[in-house]
Amino acid sequence: NFVRNSTDGYDLTPETPYEHTQEKFANYTVNQKFEYSPISKLTFSLYGNYYQNERFYANSLPSHPKYFDYMLGFKTKYYPNEKSTLEISAYADRYETDDILEELNNRKQLQQESQIENVRVTGNFIIKEKHTLTIGSEYFRDNLYSIRIEGENRSADEIILFAQEDYSIGENISLVGGFRLNKHSDYNYHFAPKLSLLWKVKPINIRLSFGTGFRSPTIKELYMYFDEFGWWIVKGNPNLQPESSKYISCSFEYAKPTPDISLNLYYNDLD
Repeated sequence: NFVRNSTDGYDLTPETPYEHTQEKFANYTVNQKFEYSPISKLTFSLYGNYYQNERFYANSLPSHPKYFDYMLGFKTKYYPNEKSTLEISAYADRYETDDILEELNNRKQLQQESQIENVRVTGNFIIKEKHTLTIGSEYFRDNLYSIRIEGENRSADEIILFAQEDYSIGENISLVGGFRLNKHSDYNYHFAPKLSLLWKVKPINIRLSFGTGFRSPTIKELYMYFDEFGWWIVKGNPNLQPESSKYISCSFEYAKPTPDISLNLYYNDLD
């Protein structure tokens, strides 16, 4: 697939010569996916994407921006039996922002480069009809270069383990429990469990849930520094700590076609 969008720009307000209604630009997108199944239980996929966008200014600045994005991904899915799946996926993405210096033979000057890498392994298994087990692991890496980052180059890694069990206790009760364990390169370990109960008393469904959450600060939140000529400043805080949360909810559903009524009560504690 190939897409090109472009315009030479236009101006509906000639009384303001330094501001055009639509600036000139040209962007391109190319993407492709390949899929191969050597046997019915096994599938391989390879996909990629390329994006380029160049914008021009009407007010004759000595440079203009140009953006690039490259992405490559892989996925394989295997069915050991009719009730189980095993999936492995990986992708890498690189985003780049350049200044094109028009008065220096259109030389590129790198402003920002972001690289993301992700690998994920997940298994889903149905055990004796009543149990559905999901287990997996994930690796995530974020690397950022920017002239607006203190030190200009920063990176963070995270390894995640997760598991979930969905257990049907008879026809009217089901219980879902799970956890997520994070190992962050800057913030060490964090354990986040969750538990949910569904009770069906026809025509009413009652749900009770408890869970915890975790989010680490982004590289920009920690280290960004941008001064817009003293008019305003964006400044990161390297002393930020991760966010954690506790969540409790209770809901009631009257599940008939007419009327269909639901009530949800929840409490979220964010630190």
